[in-house]
Amino acid sequence: MEQSFNRVLLFVAVTVSLVLCGCTSHAKKKCMNGDWKAIGLSEGKKGYHLNRIDEHNMVCKVYDTSVNIQEYERGWWQGIHKYCVPSNGYILGTRVKPYNEACIGNLAEGFIVGYQEGLETALREISWKYRKEKEGSPQKNGKAGQIADEKKSLKGETSNQEK
Repeated sequence: MEQSFNRVLLFVAVTVSLVLCGCTSHAKKKCMNGDWKAIGLSEGKKGYHLNRIDEHNMVCKVYDTSVNIQEYERGWWQGIHKYCVPSNGYILGTRVKPYNEACIGNLAEGFIVGYQEGLETALREISWKYRKEKEGSPQKNGKAGQIADEKKSLKGETSNQEK
């Protein structure tokens, strides 16, 4: 029951958003004349999940048509093979972007290894930046840091700048 309600809600949301943004003519052309293999290929290359086809089907139902599922899936599989490579996983990880699990089966292993390496790289960079900011300089410590440095210099101690 909840799943069918979610589908109806998604259908209404998609329909309303299409009407509001004026995309209906583009969506209609896509549904009526779309090259579903090319659409699937493009979306696979971008790492979209295969279930995105459900969204296309809901939009196309408004125009009493449907997606050519076989063609879409054929294109999507070609595209997802290009997306699910370790280097793309690494890039996604360094940007600390969530992994949507679009890479399935054998495709997932290498992608996930790259993703984990990218997250580790991002964590090291964030830690390095944090340490640098924490160490800071008188300029970063503000007026209080400058006053403390001046007091130390009057007493003959080494300032933060000289360390």
